[in-house]
Amino acid sequence: APLRHWPIVLVGLLGKILGPLGFLWAAAGGQLPWSFGLTIITNDLIWLVPFSLILRAAFIEWRLEGGRRIYEQAAQVLLDTVQTNAGETVAAMSHKSPVLMAFLRHTGCPFCREAAADLAREKSTFDAIGVRLALVHMGDEQAGEQFCESYGLANTPRVSDPERTLYRALKLRRGRLGQLFGFRVLRRAVAAALQGHWPGSIQGDSFQMPGLFLVRNGEIVRTFRYETAADRPDYTEFVCGISKHQGSVAAVPA
Repeated sequence: APLRHWPIVLVGLLGKILGPLGFLWAAAGGQLPWSFGLTIITNDLIWLVPFSLILRAAFIEWRLEGGRRIYEQAAQVLLDTVQTNAGETVAAMSHKSPVLMAFLRHTGCPFCREAAADLAREKSTFDAIGVRLALVHMGDEQAGEQFCESYGLANTPRVSDPERTLYRALKLRRGRLGQLFGFRVLRRAVAAALQGHWPGSIQGDSFQMPGLFLVRNGEIVRTFRYETAADRPDYTEFVCGISKHQGSVAAVPA
């Protein structure tokens, strides 16, 4: 386990650096012949590369592990403090029943409107398996209320996040051009429009990507981050197996 025991590797690297330096000092002073340097090549120099790569990998792992801890702490704080329009925190809701947090794109996006229609259609299924739906949007509360009412989601708990605090904390990034305007995305946008989901005025950051989080007992147990704005996940499959009568499920690759 070289990454875990990186201090030993570091000591080895220092030895492989100080050895050649000692040779140069001795050879320059006439205490060792320069031909002795051939031994330095195999005994010291060739080890500089693998030892350096091991230490680099250990540093990257340490940095990523630290980032994961910060992310988990920030996510937990938000779940414990952020309230829906009904004045209840997501964490409190999730102790009563699992919560599907659906982070939407800007409400003028045809994919956002399509997602709202899909969620409204599947809400009865969520209720049947004991999962509660909560929406996170980037508009103000009034705009969010109007949008939800238009899709039959008036009684669905929602969180207004115009500053994208939740989006950023849960690592939902702004999309790249290919994720937002690629050929497949544009083709799907036309299909969504033909089904009645026409684009509208932009409410929020038009580059923000959506996502899904399943929360149970105050913890995120399943995650889905969109590869493109045109992704259309199977919401029932996503929440399947995490009802209040069942155990946790494995995470979907982020």
